[in-house]
Amino acid sequence: MNKINILDHYLFEWVDLLSSGEVTSTQLVSSCLDKIDKYDNKIKSFTNIFAEEALKKAAKSDERRSKGKRLSIIDGIPYASKENIEIKNKVAAAGMLFRKDKFSNENSKVITLLDNAGTINLGHLNMHEAALGSTNDNPLHGRTYNPHKFSFTPGGSSGGSGAAVASGFCLFSLGTDTLGSVRIPAAYCGVSGIKPTKGLVSLGGVIPLCSEFDTVGPLARSARDLSIILDILISFDAMCSESIDININKELEMDKKGFIIGCFEDFGDLNLDSEIIEKYKSSINKLSQLGYGIKFLPSNKIDFAKARRSGFKIVEAEAYFHYQKVFENEPEKLSKSLRGFLDYGRKLSAYDLMKSRDFINKLKTQFNEYFLISDLVFLPTTPQNPFEFGEVDDTQADLTCISNLIESPSLSFPVGFSIDKLPIGMQFIGKKYEDFKILKIAEEFEKKFLIDMRASQLV
Repeated sequence: MNKINILDHYLFEWVDLLSSGEVTSTQLVSSCLDKIDKYDNKIKSFTNIFAEEALKKAAKSDERRSKGKRLSIIDGIPYASKENIEIKNKVAAAGMLFRKDKFSNENSKVITLLDNAGTINLGHLNMHEAALGSTNDNPLHGRTYNPHKFSFTPGGSSGGSGAAVASGFCLFSLGTDTLGSVRIPAAYCGVSGIKPTKGLVSLGGVIPLCSEFDTVGPLARSARDLSIILDILISFDAMCSESIDININKELEMDKKGFIIGCFEDFGDLNLDSEIIEKYKSSINKLSQLGYGIKFLPSNKIDFAKARRSGFKIVEAEAYFHYQKVFENEPEKLSKSLRGFLDYGRKLSAYDLMKSRDFINKLKTQFNEYFLISDLVFLPTTPQNPFEFGEVDDTQADLTCISNLIESPSLSFPVGFSIDKLPIGMQFIGKKYEDFKILKIAEEFEKKFLIDMRASQLV
């Protein structure tokens, strides 16, 4: 069997190669497993690998395809999922010591949808403990490292999901995003990641952090890849209270005449790295080259840090609700950091939470105004570049939290590297249910400017 390199092609290209018979699912899965075996001792993205099961499923997929009975266009495509997404008869520890022996009785809804499409899950991926944090320094499984610089954080909380895709360990991954936990790792690892409109993708079978903001989203190496996966994941789930039964427009004919992308000339008190600002400005110019109108919005009306703090208070309060028993009875099974978050959530008053909700409602109103004069909003994904473990930076979610708070879709996509060869990502925030519109524009950006974001040490 000829060996292949997963990083030689994007997911959508591998789909075509599978369809033409130039490659088999068994080859794809074997290539991923070989790469995991060779490199994941350095990256540490996986917490559990389903190698034997994956190879059996790949053989079945190849058999279906040979008989003309594939289940979907992504039948036979290998992926991996964050450890807080339940898989029947597997442990979904969510990076937490007290859950390390808890086996799941059922699949989460998203896993069932992907199973029905014939995709092949290679294993569970590391994450920040309880999905409450953004470095992926996990007390149960250890750190996951950035494929572009092994001593650096991959971002979080879906750090394993970003690192695995960037390393070529799988063709896409699933993460969860509460205040930026899909898009921050996407930016830091040089891949694309989308937080869909709230309610489009079921949370059924996902270990909760904050149901008000939690969202399942895929990560892949291109926006076109994400469109393929998101199309599978969008499905109404009557058993999920957050799920919305709605048909959204997936086939879009973009009319650039009059299409406006809202941008910011300054970010007030938010301290952005100079290289982030430089890439942001150059990306605005590139969007203009593509024929889109650019309108600068009044950024002084947005307090990004206060937005993050407001959202985080609600997250901490609900997290305490979920983990109250273990916090009170088995505190040694929670890290010192997580205990601190939960204790803060425990002490928050109803007045504190109402103040946060009042601010979030005003933020929604402000973005309603932005969306009256622009079709989407364009921002950097993070204020800073990836950084070394041990450095503290509480501002990582200042820009990503916005879309969770206003329930809009947001896509992070890579736009190049810093001078130190660290990935830089930008994000689109779209109007509700216009997920495929922001994906289409990012796809056009990728196709035009052809930025190779592969981690050089893993190609």
